[in-house]
Formats: sequence, C-alpha cells, structure tokens
Amino acid sequence: MVLTGLSFSLYQNKNKVNKNIVDNIFFSSKYDYIIGGHLFYVKIWPSKFKKKFVNRLKIRNISACSVFSLLNTEIDNLIAELNKKKVEISFVGYALAL
Repeated sequence: MVLTGLSFSLYQNKNKVNKNIVDNIFFSSKYDYIIGGHLFYVKIWPSKFKKKFVNRLKIRNISACSVFSLLNTEIDNLIAELNKKKVEISFVGYALAL
C-alpha cells in the first residue's frame, strides 16, 4: 500500500513496485544521476507524514520540499540552500512546481 497523503490509499502489487524502482534507476542513470547523490524531492508532503519521513530521507541524502510551501521566500531559501552545496544536485518533482 502506498500512502499518497490525500484521502485515499493506492494498492500496488510487488511486481509493479519493483518495476517502478528499476525504471527509476535506469532512467535516472541516463541523466547522470548516481544513486546516493543529493536529491531534492519536490512534491506534496503532507504534514502528518513529513516529520516521520524527514529523518529517513536525510539518511538517504534526499531533501523534501513541499509544493505547498513554494512561496517567494521559500524559493529564496531553497536557492540559498542549493548554493551552499558543494556537490551535484538532482531534482524530482512536479514540472509545474519547478
């Protein structure tokens, strides 16, 4: 079961989950993303899930950024944080948000 943060849950069988993982690894490598590299994940991060997952994401070198917090000041803070990084950074998220 995948929790979407919205008022519904999504059920996927194990084969579909594994195929999505393999597809992500394959296509990410086509664009020079190295697994373990720093990743900014821009999506809807519901507040009830964010606190629970933030620590796990940091361990995996992923920074969570909610599309709901993309105000001008938040964008300025995000750009400042990106400029501090001394490594290559990749993004995953909604095209509209980026």
